[in-house]
Amino acid sequence: MNEPEHELNKLTKKLFAEGYTREKYPDYVNPYNWFYGGFTYTAKHLHSMVFSTPCGLLLTGSYFTNGHTSYAGVEWMAENDNPTVTCPYFSKKEPCQLRHELLCGCELLSRLGKIVSCACHQVNEPYDYEHSFYKILDDVEKESGELFKAFNAQKHGHACRLQSYYDRHSKQWHMAYDPRMCATYGCSYCDVLQTELSPKKGNVYYDEIATCTEKGYGFFPDKVITAAIKGKKLLKHQVSITICEAIVKYAKWRIIKEKTGSYEHKLKFRNDPAFAIQYTNFRAEIRETRDLAQDLADIGEGIEIVHASDQQKAAKAKKHERRVAAREANKSKLKKRIFEVGFSGLDEIELNRFRKWFSSEEEDEISEEIEKRKALEKGFITGEQTKLF
Repeated sequence: MNEPEHELNKLTKKLFAEGYTREKYPDYVNPYNWFYGGFTYTAKHLHSMVFSTPCGLLLTGSYFTNGHTSYAGVEWMAENDNPTVTCPYFSKKEPCQLRHELLCGCELLSRLGKIVSCACHQVNEPYDYEHSFYKILDDVEKESGELFKAFNAQKHGHACRLQSYYDRHSKQWHMAYDPRMCATYGCSYCDVLQTELSPKKGNVYYDEIATCTEKGYGFFPDKVITAAIKGKKLLKHQVSITICEAIVKYAKWRIIKEKTGSYEHKLKFRNDPAFAIQYTNFRAEIRETRDLAQDLADIGEGIEIVHASDQQKAAKAKKHERRVAAREANKSKLKKRIFEVGFSGLDEIELNRFRKWFSSEEEDEISEEIEKRKALEKGFITGEQTKLF
């Protein structure tokens, strides 16, 4: 198989110039791989190397063990002596004159500020933390921690570090509180609410009321119907009821905005002029409760009512029926196979399935049936021989 054409990296060119081949190479490189342009440094050797940014910050090669950058037709990697790092000087707004000209257009915008990259090169000097890339990052982290204390004081202690982000250019903290995220954190105390989370767990339930056009058939015209699915769960698992109450109070508008702004919602709205949907009756409950009086009132207004829990139970029951039917079909096939070849003719997989699917009583019944068939077969053969002689 011919390898795709790929430019060799500088390390490979250097080793070939020194007389090494694809089969014979030094122990500090990995075997030849055309995808990476030839040889690559081993992780152990890369850890021992020291690199420098254009502005003189030192860092170890361990920073580059998780891949490399491909940009502007160049492979920015340690083997080409040009691996990239993100610039740690986030407060500088003017363009850096030391950056490689090809990387000037490589910029990413994030809520942390503009992220730019610069190319490093290997240096033959010992690593010094006080003049390192990591020292600058640690200083930024330390500074952001001090500024968060001031930010939290402005919020009178109601700032959540997990739901806040730091703009490294403006050196300012911002918080976007969304209690839905709290469902994934596993906290025991909420800084925003300034309260201990209740050990009681529940979920957020809501109702979905949709109006759409039901297509008619033949002489039957189209009909606009309204149906409500009540008691839908917002969260995939139960969380503290305190978080559920916070979601209902502070995140309901976000939920409605996200659902009505989704592509699926817009597609339905575009294809059906009568389509409309409402998300209402958000509530935090330990277990779902039903308002029978409201259900009867909605039915009286022509709204079709179904509860999400009933749908889930019905779907679960159908799934169980399908599994039982499939299991019985597989048991019938295996039983037929046993009658054909006997227990001794089954392979290991079939024997394991038999032990798993059949009870001891069923095994006895099958054994008796096999003995009966053998007796009938023997009697049939004996009878034929009597007639012949």
